[in-house]
Amino acid sequence: MMDELRDLARSISILGELTDRSLDTFASFGEKLSTLILSALFRKEGMEVVLVNAQEVVITSDDFTRAVPCSKRLRRAPGG
Repeated sequence: MMDELRDLARSISILGELTDRSLDTFASFGEKLSTLILSALFRKEGMEVVLVNAQEVVITSDDFTRAVPCSKRLRRAPGG
């Protein structure tokens, strides 16, 4: 994940432009990393944790930086 983030930063640096789509991609890395950290904390506290990739469950509109979940297009989590 960190390699992907580095590659994204390099691409933006080369292009010299930060698009709304790129900004959303950066934000998604923060969200993904925070779920990993939180799930590790829960496991450390003895909780049973199932980490679900939100990209497999929630579909959003294509309005970069203002996307909202499309409630009629939510999917059931794998194994859930």
